[in-house]
Amino acid sequence: MVSATQAVLQVEGLQIEYRSGRGAVRAVNGVDLTLRQGETWGLVGESGCGKSTLAKAVLRLLPPSGHVVEGRILLDGVDVLTLSAEELRRLRWAAISIVPQNALNALNPVLPVGDQITEILSCHQGVGRRTARERVRELFEMVSLPASRMGAYPHQFSGGMRQRVAIAAALALEPRLIIADEPTTALDIITQRLIIDRVKEIQRQAHFALLWITHDLGVVRGLCDRLAIMYAGEIVEAGAVEEVFHDPGHPYTVGLLSSVATLGGDRRRLRGIPGNPPHGASLERRCQFAGRCPIAVETCSNHRPSFAPSRDGTRLVACHRAPEVPDLLAWRPVSPVGHGGFLPVTAGKPILEVEKVAVDFRDHGLHWFGPSPRSVRAVDGVSFVLHDSETLGIVGESGSGKTTLARTLLRLVRPTEGAIRYKGRDVSTLRGEELRWFRREVQIIFQDPYESLNPAFTISRSIEEPLRVLGASHRRGRQELVHEVLGRVGLSPPSEFLHRYPHELSGGQLQRVAIARALVVEPSLLIADEPVSMLDVSIRAEILSLLEDLVQERHLACIYVSHDLALVRYLCSRTLVMYKGRIIEEGPTEAVIRRPHHPYTAAMIRAVPTVEHGILVPLTVLPQERTDVPQPACRFYPRCPMAFDACRWVEPGLEPVGTNGHTARCHLFGPLGAGRTDSQGGCTP
Repeated sequence: MVSATQAVLQVEGLQIEYRSGRGAVRAVNGVDLTLRQGETWGLVGESGCGKSTLAKAVLRLLPPSGHVVEGRILLDGVDVLTLSAEELRRLRWAAISIVPQNALNALNPVLPVGDQITEILSCHQGVGRRTARERVRELFEMVSLPASRMGAYPHQFSGGMRQRVAIAAALALEPRLIIADEPTTALDIITQRLIIDRVKEIQRQAHFALLWITHDLGVVRGLCDRLAIMYAGEIVEAGAVEEVFHDPGHPYTVGLLSSVATLGGDRRRLRGIPGNPPHGASLERRCQFAGRCPIAVETCSNHRPSFAPSRDGTRLVACHRAPEVPDLLAWRPVSPVGHGGFLPVTAGKPILEVEKVAVDFRDHGLHWFGPSPRSVRAVDGVSFVLHDSETLGIVGESGSGKTTLARTLLRLVRPTEGAIRYKGRDVSTLRGEELRWFRREVQIIFQDPYESLNPAFTISRSIEEPLRVLGASHRRGRQELVHEVLGRVGLSPPSEFLHRYPHELSGGQLQRVAIARALVVEPSLLIADEPVSMLDVSIRAEILSLLEDLVQERHLACIYVSHDLALVRYLCSRTLVMYKGRIIEEGPTEAVIRRPHHPYTAAMIRAVPTVEHGILVPLTVLPQERTDVPQPACRFYPRCPMAFDACRWVEPGLEPVGTNGHTARCHLFGPLGAGRTDSQGGCTP
């Protein structure tokens, strides 16, 4: 039997380069890392710092352009860099496996998911199909998937269910090491939390080592035992998670922590890390972070720091000024007590009025011999008013109707029922010049700038295009506006970006271009549809601060769509919570977060992994819809931990539950639920 303290993975002096026509780029530069049985390490850093390259090297999955220059990768004492192709085939899945970031791309689209896991078992263990299918049933039960779905194809699963299939595949042969490469980045907050809880539970049973690669510091604090901070191909700080969060010893770690929005404590301005990480590790004998470091001295530019114990001796930090960092760059976890500094609810003139809007989508597949096409109601009876200079947050799980509602407000989707009035005008009746006016007045920032920008257009052309379409008279005037708006979103000097193409910019720079394109026509209403969900934590802080400044400077009304309540708290004065197409809670953001009056809102708050404390509060919302009950009147009834008989038969309405417009759609706060709430009248998160 292997000792619990024996090293499963040892990375020693690893150096990796990518070779291209422009020369070699050092992606990993002298990394040392040790994982022991049953231990969970978090690997954190900005995009391009070398996290995924390190994971691919451990699995021997580097692309042809990637090359290990120096170092060893020992798995149970065997150097994987020396193994033959056949030896590697036997090693993968059996001793080491991976949970990828995008399970849809990793799963075979033409094979049922159960067959894909059966194939792993058959190839490595030579078991018969019947035995393999029984094992797949066990794995599905382990990751909370119904065995009846084994015959389904990847596209028939939700994102969270596909991710659980990928976890089941990684567990199939009971490996000693699992590498999870940002497996929950694209998931909503409750689905992410359910997967994290399940992984922790399975790890306690199977005792495998886990390397969790992410940029979400809240997930790391709730899941991991130890943490390595990576920057420009090097690990700059490593140690126990609680020690790193409590008293970080490297300026880069402090910068990352200061970039995180929180649910607790006073609302504070986010501080991103100025500048951009280098393109690959520098081979010069200097600190890689010196160009962005607020406390750098001459020594940092001339000598590369070596790993040394931190001031308290609990961690290793690669910084010349490590003993001084806690005093010079103070980071302290935000206390969950107190809630000052939050955004006030404005009372300007109404700019957007939404009245009982519903949106149906029809299934237009082949129905030659079956019933007529059915419809799915994505948005159901939504009503709200947005005022001048107000920032409104819309939150909910994937599939709750948030994005459909946003696109309907833009008139990109036609409502089935209801009315939308912008500045008193019915949006559905606008034609010709009036519609062009509406398009100038209301703009959107999409989630993925890679998909929303034309790859064949230069940045100048992309930003200028709305002016062409919506009518600006002279080319010279358009170019001046493009220069001005690029400078306004922090892409300076503009001349360096005008003639580049989207693929030549980083994700954060592209999102700034998307914001510039939305602002160039000087709108009065800006809709942001999860504009930072794909960005690193430091870049996310910069974009959010930029949005906050632009909204305040230009007195814009703004609708911010997200599943991250911490980001909504940072930006929005008022919040709508959506579930299955309906608004189930609405009110001032701070009131909704501090004293939620719907069990679903409370469950979302419970699900948020935070940097403020390491203990994740137990999640009481059920992981899946129950199918053993009749269709309830309350849509949340099958998942609600506080439901009672009335919830099953009577449709709750939006009722006042507090001051300043705080309402909730829940029987707990009506006459049918008298005496069922907590002593302060809310669903304590």
